[in-house]
Amino acid sequence: MWRRFLAELKGTFLPPEVQLARARIRWRKVDDQIFIELCNTGDPLETLEMLTGGAANVVSIGRGVYASLPTATARAFLLETSRRASRTTVTVHVVVTDAESHLGQAVIDTSRRLLRLAGLTTAEPGDRFEPKTFVHCFFDEENLRSEMARAGLLVSERRGFTFVLHANHHVPKAVFERPDPFLLELVRVIRIVRDVEAQRRQKTPAHGVSATRAQGIRTMARGPVGRARLQRAIGWVDAIHPGAPNCFRRVLLETALDADAARETLVFGLDLGLGLNREAAPAIGCVGHVAFQGREERTFDVTFEIGHLDEPSVPR
Repeated sequence: MWRRFLAELKGTFLPPEVQLARARIRWRKVDDQIFIELCNTGDPLETLEMLTGGAANVVSIGRGVYASLPTATARAFLLETSRRASRTTVTVHVVVTDAESHLGQAVIDTSRRLLRLAGLTTAEPGDRFEPKTFVHCFFDEENLRSEMARAGLLVSERRGFTFVLHANHHVPKAVFERPDPFLLELVRVIRIVRDVEAQRRQKTPAHGVSATRAQGIRTMARGPVGRARLQRAIGWVDAIHPGAPNCFRRVLLETALDADAARETLVFGLDLGLGLNREAAPAIGCVGHVAFQGREERTFDVTFEIGHLDEPSVPR
């Protein structure tokens, strides 16, 4: 553990290293779409920077590209380049999750912030240096949306971990919100977590969803940054809660505290060990997960939905 901690603190990126990371990124044009990918074929990213005025209708930044590029400045520049090359839309695939990350955030990223305050050069919070690989982790949407805004882009739609972006002037009724502070959201979560946990443990899932929806529909609806801060607060409370983190607890908390969340469809998934041999399946048992529809990218053997308000559950 200490070896990993020291390796993370030593990790940093200088301009030559950023250039090497960018060299792994290539682009190609197919019909009226540009694909930016991590691969050995295609044109270097630098040549894309020369394309302006809308070389394609859509520019698609593929899986793993964005998180593989060190420094927020370099990532924002990639988005700016994509925006200039696109006539209408930029899509980017970025995994957003705080699962099993809170110890690293508390130890590694807090240490990095303190070192930066002391004037020392260190990697950015969220950077992770694995053996022979680098990835920048996005634990919630707030920092990601900030980088996108720096590039003059706003999120118009999210499909799992694919974000559909448009230039500011292409997004109607762009909302510049004033989200509540993170500490206030943390207090709100702490105040209700005991009651929500009782619903989760003592009632059926349908009853728990119904009760928290009735509570949440009376609360405020946040903008995207406010929702991200709420999710971050829920993640921290859930991470230290007795009995280990739980996806259904997180969903119920968000449903109870945000009016938009209270209206959204929930997806329950089960892995039943299908495809495994008969001896292995009973040992593994069922693995379940609960999430808001469209928030994640996971597949299961069986899924069912609790539809948004005033809609019946839809098995599928």
